[in-house]
Amino acid sequence: MDSPSSPAVNVRIIKKYPNRRLYDTATSSYITVAEVKALVLEQTEFCVVDARSNADLTRCTLLQIILEEENGGIPLFSCEALAQIIRCYGQTMQSEMCNSIEHYLKDFLDTHCPECVPDGSANSQAQPNGIASPATRKA
Repeated sequence: MDSPSSPAVNVRIIKKYPNRRLYDTATSSYITVAEVKALVLEQTEFCVVDARSNADLTRCTLLQIILEEENGGIPLFSCEALAQIIRCYGQTMQSEMCNSIEHYLKDFLDTHCPECVPDGSANSQAQPNGIASPATRKA
């Protein structure tokens, strides 16, 4: 988290309330999961936090978007691929698997969809996907 003397990190904060509503602090308005998806597609750096505890909910929100995409159209993941991913949880190779998937996705997108990959001009503390890590966001 930033101290008052550190430079401001331009991360869009979205607060999730107990009623499951998402509040965009940049626009001072409630937004939908579809609008969060649009932020991802626009490569806008953001972080979703619990409005009460300030816990980072970004991963959960991104997983929710993936779930909605998987249910709403042509799935990206086969049942077998999902089963294989589930089998990796709790195994000693879980961290290595995560790194391998991230590396493969970056290489694949660099080759086949360069416009999908941030150009590196964003904040250097941001993760390569444009999503802020909890350490880089403003509270």
